[in-house]
Amino acid sequence: MVSAKLAHIWLDSETSPGSSSTMSNEAKKLGAFFKQLIETDTCRDRDHI
Repeated sequence: MVSAKLAHIWLDSETSPGSSSTMSNEAKKLGAFFKQLIETDTCRDRDHI
């Protein structure tokens, strides 16, 4: 789950409204979608995969 937490932190910094990121609007929407997936992931056995 560490990688998911790091991914969420990175996505949050890249997709936040005040971000200086050069991501397109579509990329920001995709990033927001992945953030939501990470936030709602209920799989606790991910480390065993």
